Amino acid sequence: MKRRAILGPVGFTITLGIPSAAQADETQLWTEAGVEVEVHRRLSMVLNQNVRFDDHVSRVGSIMPEADLRYSPAGWIRFAAGYRYIYERDNAGDFRHRHRIHAEVRPRLRLDVLDVWHRLRWQEQFRAQADDGTRTRHVIRNQLGLQWTDWQLLEPYVSAETFHRLDGPDAGVVLQKLRLVAGIERDFDDHGLGAFYGLEIMQHDPQDPRVHIIGVGYRYEW
Repeated sequence: MKRRAILGPVGFTITLGIPSAAQADETQLWTEAGVEVEVHRRLSMVLNQNVRFDDHVSRVGSIMPEADLRYSPAGWIRFAAGYRYIYERDNAGDFRHRHRIHAEVRPRLRLDVLDVWHRLRWQEQFRAQADDGTRTRHVIRNQLGLQWTDWQLLEPYVSAETFHRLDGPDAGVVLQKLRLVAGIERDFDDHGLGAFYGLEIMQHDPQDPRVHIIGVGYRYEW
């Protein structure tokens, strides 16, 4: 069976500036647990449960179950599509129901002891009329990552990701945020564990705080 450890949210792109007028930084805890089921030799289903704590890890910020279908026609490329149900707080602190679908392609290059990957993802988020902001949000995400695979004990990785909003008809394509991540993974046969530190830097609104993320995850392969 193909071994696959949990990956927390990951990101990229390194040439962007940090807004200087940001509010005080915030710390969040992101947790994820999931199971990966091999449907066919090259096809798998992944079910995840995400719970995130915001406001300096003082409260539950969001609860998000998710299902992904992944297809790898060759070892160097993977296609995926999925749905996430989102129950999270809005700007006023009230919980709202939201829905998100996504599709992505993820080529990978193996260089001896290094894995290099790029993930291009399109996603759509749907919100109710009374919710904050735009009812439908169109986002393109570009992720670039690098992982060291030569250690038996741990596999460290780094990544960077840009989020571009496309739902503003007058604004065009807007760079919304940059996410930088450094983490480690460990496989135990059909179990996987991971932990990471991430930094989210808002690019569109300089008044938004930077977010420091501590992430932990677990996955079981069935």
